[in-house]
Amino acid sequence: MSDEDNGRVTPEQIENEATPLIARDGDLYTPSPLPSYGRSLSTPDILASTRNPRARPRSSTVSSMVSASMELVRSRLDKRKFGYLILSSIFIYLVFVAAFAPRTSLSRDFRRWHGSKLTTSEVYRIFLDTLQEENLTHKHLKHYSDMESSADSCQYTVEEFQKLDFEPKMHNYYPWVKIPEDTRVQLLQNGTSVWNASLTEDVAGSGSASEDSSFKKTFHSYSPDGEVTGSFVFCNYGSLDDYKLLLDHNISIEGKVHIVRYGHLTAGIKVKNAELYGASSVLIYNDPYDDGLVTERNGYKPFPEGPARNPTSFERDSVEYMFAFPGDPTSPDFPSKSQDIERLSPAGKLPRIPSIPMSINDIRPVLLKLKGRGITLGKGNIDGFDYSSGPSDDSVKINILNKQKPAVINIKDIVIEIPGIFSSGDIIIGAQRDSWVDGMGASSPGSGSSVLLEVARGLSKLKKRGWKPLRTIKLVSWDAERYGMIGSTEYIEDFATNLKKNALVYIDLDTAVSGTKFQCNTNPLLENVIIKAAKSTSFKSDEEWTLYDEWMRSNGAEIDTLKGMSSGALFQSHLGVSSVNCGFTNNKETDAVYHENSFFDSHEWMEQFIDPKYKLHNTLASFTGIMALMLGEQELNFLTIHPYVKDIHKRILSLNARISEIFPHDNELHHIANTVEALIGLATWQDSVMFDKKVREVYNACFVDMPIWAGFSKLKLYISLHRLNTKLKNFDKIFLTQHGLSERSWMKHSLLAPSKYDGLTCDILPGLHEAVVEMNRRDVLSELEILLTQFENVRALLK
Repeated sequence: MSDEDNGRVTPEQIENEATPLIARDGDLYTPSPLPSYGRSLSTPDILASTRNPRARPRSSTVSSMVSASMELVRSRLDKRKFGYLILSSIFIYLVFVAAFAPRTSLSRDFRRWHGSKLTTSEVYRIFLDTLQEENLTHKHLKHYSDMESSADSCQYTVEEFQKLDFEPKMHNYYPWVKIPEDTRVQLLQNGTSVWNASLTEDVAGSGSASEDSSFKKTFHSYSPDGEVTGSFVFCNYGSLDDYKLLLDHNISIEGKVHIVRYGHLTAGIKVKNAELYGASSVLIYNDPYDDGLVTERNGYKPFPEGPARNPTSFERDSVEYMFAFPGDPTSPDFPSKSQDIERLSPAGKLPRIPSIPMSINDIRPVLLKLKGRGITLGKGNIDGFDYSSGPSDDSVKINILNKQKPAVINIKDIVIEIPGIFSSGDIIIGAQRDSWVDGMGASSPGSGSSVLLEVARGLSKLKKRGWKPLRTIKLVSWDAERYGMIGSTEYIEDFATNLKKNALVYIDLDTAVSGTKFQCNTNPLLENVIIKAAKSTSFKSDEEWTLYDEWMRSNGAEIDTLKGMSSGALFQSHLGVSSVNCGFTNNKETDAVYHENSFFDSHEWMEQFIDPKYKLHNTLASFTGIMALMLGEQELNFLTIHPYVKDIHKRILSLNARISEIFPHDNELHHIANTVEALIGLATWQDSVMFDKKVREVYNACFVDMPIWAGFSKLKLYISLHRLNTKLKNFDKIFLTQHGLSERSWMKHSLLAPSKYDGLTCDILPGLHEAVVEMNRRDVLSELEILLTQFENVRALLK
């Protein structure tokens, strides 16, 4: 039987198939195409398919059929319709997801994007709980007030920061200072010494560690060397008005030793005024009259037996002209980064006549020699003295010796940093660490440094819980502030560019607790956050009574302008960084007398009369931390423009009236003065009001929950937020000038700077005010032109 009869397929037949089932030599294998639908298969085709030794498995056949089916569908559907179908499916899916997705606010988004584990309310609660559970200010204050050297206080501060898991950085500077070697004051009668001032403090039983100190005698930092013998005259507070009164009554003051009392002006300005009026030297003493009601005359015993002033106390101080050139007088505008820097002459920044601070006991025998001579100058509490001006009789003279040694010393600023999410808007908290003499300084520097460490402890607890602030927070311990704000000035000069760019607010803790009356000295931009922080802080851990309640009770929650001689004033007037100083000060009615820069500023004085359980310190630490957190945690800066420009408007009205009186027929001055007044008025009552309203609206919107499809609205909100933050951060910097104030080039701010006339407060519109007082038409015109340009920029910024 042949192969054909048996139904077999011969190799020749396979070879000759039109569509071979076995590839010929040299051919690539290609699978057999699926038979076309709609035609029947022939028997050979079926046989060829079933008998193919390389036939596909069933799974491959199914896949091929599915693919074929899909191709069939695609071929029969319009491609555009298919695309619409896909897009519609995606849209329906997204709508479904969006409908059931949780709503979030921009505030929550910030924290989620950066991995923050705590809400804002949790941050506040954890910080406050940490400080309430344990109060360590008593431990810190005792260490600072009993330190044997500045190196010890530096080491203690570094170690405390390290215990809190911070990595402190030390910035070294090498300022030029003067170290006291000897002082002497003696009363001469016909050339013979009849009395010698002790110039030391009787610290027995006061709790001071001064008995082991190397130099216990009184001195003024940066006072020039010299020995003077001459007649003397009492010049009250040493103000320009006091000297004018003396000259109006023909009192001889030139060439004499001028005796003045502390108060109303800084020591440096008192000596400067005395030098201006021909003094040969100056003695400055503390009069009990200026202590308020707590005096021996009113029946109080002196410290340590009672709260009144100890009659042997005196106030060490610096007589550097800090109102014009703070810091190292040999390196103005640049930091003393090494011992070998090229130094400038300190001439013009320091007095040329010697001065010495005196106690009540030391000055009384001298003042009694003036009794009944000259005119009466004010009231006082020196027993037996009628406050006659003198001068002294020609046979009665004073011999004064002041000897100091110039030296270059190494100082160390200590800085810790908690990096924030935002790249700018830094919050800086600073406190001085140094004291005049080892073994003194419970209130200053002890209280401020203790509060600083407690704030650090609260922030450390937050860090351990995974917290990261929106804005960077820095804590700084200043060195050598007593000599002339050296530590803070050197730091400012060293990092001026970075600070101008990134710093938002500086919080000053200098002399944090010296009484029981809460007081705030601040740039008005910060009024809102201060009040809100005070309302959020319990007073002495009393849940029913806030710090704001106590503040209202004591002085109606009054807010004052910045202190003139403070690190805060330096940040404000040189960098345009808004600053604040809050603390508990002496109320002059019931508080024990604060012995400033004295050995009697001891922790025993603090515990016996001011803050026995350190609850005021704890309250201030809580308040400072909450204020820093409000500034550092809020998406939108907590600054308000209107109160600031309102104060400026009030000031320009007053100065404009004086300009009209001094230059009654100067039409050019009147025109520009009226233009500036009108411009500031518009900024005050229109632009700032609308801007603050916009800030409130954006701030509130940051906490509004939005659905996921409102992403574009969130983007717009973020852009508004960023723009407003930038404007608020830069607002105060608009008023910086390159050349600074007249004769005070270090002070760059047109709106706020230490007063040239008292140094204790910050002057508003200082350049214009000084020009008006000195009746200098050229400077008045120049300052008005500067203000005109600056407030045009302000109006543009606030749009």
